[in-house]
Amino acid sequence: MARSKMIYQNTIIQLCRELPPGYGGVERVAHELATHLLTRYHRNIISYSFNPAHCEDPFTVDYSREVLPCILIGQLLLPRPSSKYFTILLSPCPLIIHLPCPTILLLAVFAKIIRPNRKILVYWHAFLESKGMGGLFLYFYQMLALVSINLFDIIVTTSPALADSLRIHVKNHRKVQILPCCIHESQEHSLSIKLTFRSTLSHPILSDPSLLKLIAIGRLESYKRIDWLLSIVEKCNQVLKPRGNEIHLDIIGEGRSKSLLQNIVSSSPFLEGSVYFHGRVSEDIKQELLFDSDMLVLMAGSCNEAFGIVQLEAMALGIPSVSLYNSKSGSYWVSNTSSQNWNGSRSSMHDFLLNVARDKTKLSILKTEASSRYRKHFSRTVWNRNFENIFNAFVES
Repeated sequence: MARSKMIYQNTIIQLCRELPPGYGGVERVAHELATHLLTRYHRNIISYSFNPAHCEDPFTVDYSREVLPCILIGQLLLPRPSSKYFTILLSPCPLIIHLPCPTILLLAVFAKIIRPNRKILVYWHAFLESKGMGGLFLYFYQMLALVSINLFDIIVTTSPALADSLRIHVKNHRKVQILPCCIHESQEHSLSIKLTFRSTLSHPILSDPSLLKLIAIGRLESYKRIDWLLSIVEKCNQVLKPRGNEIHLDIIGEGRSKSLLQNIVSSSPFLEGSVYFHGRVSEDIKQELLFDSDMLVLMAGSCNEAFGIVQLEAMALGIPSVSLYNSKSGSYWVSNTSSQNWNGSRSSMHDFLLNVARDKTKLSILKTEASSRYRKHFSRTVWNRNFENIFNAFVES
């Protein structure tokens, strides 16, 4: 009995829809939490995931990972009978859940009802938007989630924008804490070396003054709105090309919208030869393409894209990042700097990019500001400090 109690006291359970570390932002955050809890507090971490896509994750991790049996209906996960669910529900161990996910939300609610004194931390990654019948389901899920989170002890989210939106629904505002996403320490070190090397290069070698090289990274799905970005680049090149200037765009990623986007490019003389599709690439190639770029563009059209970790990768490399403004998303806040002088609206992005393409001095300032903002707000040193401020009480209680 004493040994069992000791095991419970040294174990933290985590619930995440997909298998971490995976390739999406939520899974990467879940991986960093599990890894840091293990190394910093020497806790036994058990990370449960549904892994509905049955992905074979090539990464090795130091914490335990368990797959929960389920039936996938559309995007809805229905649990299949398993003793693992009873372990999650009945255990007194502290519980960390990653939302959005209706099934995980319900498991956490039942766990809190069964053990009211159990510590449960919610990591709220994003608000959701959708249309049609799916949108109606998401609306009711989100309303349930916003009511239910009052049951839990700590609510962590990634930006001031999301925190402000959550505090409208949370009775005790002190429960809501901000922990922005981060990149792994080894990756930060690698990017820092590249940034140092980049700073030693002379400007003529570093950048062709007639080109503004943009890069977009992510799944080629409709909500990423790469089609909007192509339209803006096309309009910019209509102005720039007759004057001997040009915007180039590198696109990294795969998805259902790829063929549609390729057709848009091939049908426009102001895009063909200026836009390059690289597909899914290795981490090394992605960093090389980032290194060769002038600016990252995150063009999400909804609050589903709440925080782009790729923005941090770019900023750590001294590459400015721009994102559309959304009151329930933190992406604009992540990368916005004073010299951008841009309100984040889609309608004004055309003028913003034209100004940067014409003025490489401004681009140089933006690069300096991006690097400085990363160090001040998102570096691992800052993240570690913020992490401990939130998790010390959660872990030690």
